[in-house]
Amino acid sequence: MTASGNPRGLTFPCFIDVKIFLSARENNLELVRDVLLQSILPDELESIHQKQSKHGKYHSFSCRIRASGRQQMDQLYRYLSSHPEVLMVI
Repeated sequence: MTASGNPRGLTFPCFIDVKIFLSARENNLELVRDVLLQSILPDELESIHQKQSKHGKYHSFSCRIRASGRQQMDQLYRYLSSHPEVLMVI
């Protein structure tokens, strides 16, 4: 545990990178944006970068988020992990 009492050493607000994986579909970028905006404010979404897998079966999205607190991040990960279209979140 750090001196601040935060086990991950984060001082909020801070930037967090979230990676989201989905099966390849045409509207995945809009889906990821909509899903993220269920848990964060529009101005907290700094960027989204999309990449397709080598064989085109999956899309990964690297999302940079300005997080205001631990509770917000926990809520975001729970929401993303439980979404039926999301295969994995890291």
